[in-house]
Amino acid sequence: MKLEVEGLTVRFGPRVVLDRIDLAVPSGGLHVILGGSGVGKSRLLRCLNGLERPAAGTVRVGEREVTSMGERELEELRQDVGYVFQHSALFDSMSVFDNIAWAAREHRGLRGADLREEVVRCLARVGLQTFVESMERLAPAALSGGERKRVALARAMALAPRVLLHDEPTAGLDPASSRLVGDLIGALNKDEGLTSVVVTHDLDLAMRLAHRISLLAGGRFVFEGTAGQLRERSAGGEVRRYLEGERADEDAEPLASPLTAGQE
Repeated sequence: MKLEVEGLTVRFGPRVVLDRIDLAVPSGGLHVILGGSGVGKSRLLRCLNGLERPAAGTVRVGEREVTSMGERELEELRQDVGYVFQHSALFDSMSVFDNIAWAAREHRGLRGADLREEVVRCLARVGLQTFVESMERLAPAALSGGERKRVALARAMALAPRVLLHDEPTAGLDPASSRLVGDLIGALNKDEGLTSVVVTHDLDLAMRLAHRISLLAGGRFVFEGTAGQLRERSAGGEVRRYLEGERADEDAEPLASPLTAGQE
């Protein structure tokens, strides 16, 4: 299912956060939107499934125009467009099983053995087969950061989506967990035939994962192309400043909790 954005403008008070953004992601594409903190990456992602209304412009998912939809139509759209939140947004009062089952029960009407089978399938799909025996009593609070990310991904997959949106999927994770989550996103995109959009400040993730990359700065895309083309463009302008800034951040001592990294 293709995604198309035309002339998208988002304001926060008097400030223009996104200024007439255009974006096209073909069906089955994996597009990474790269940029520093506070540039509007997450706001753009939320516009793609109607969680945020733009000041101007249009968003289309397949043949449906998101920006003109009412709440009931948006609820139907979100069954096709899964969203994996930056901090996982698991229901802490529910078990791992119920977190995943909720999506399949409420939006797909699965019950009983069919519901359990789907939860098991989704856990296996994100490499958490070992959770199956304990999933009905295991609480999100008992999980590591990487495990929470994968359970959130399993919950999104329980919708059987055609599009999957990822908000800072590696924020707060150690390098090994970041690589694992990135590999899962790539595998799901390929094996399930999903259209995927990832917003991140993680340069390594973008270069490994993306079919195409857009670099967001100053409210506009200052680059769009492949990872190879991004390397070629690193000699000057906003692209160079972003890449040099990322390398400097990697070499510096951390100044803040990794849990806050990449917040919009």
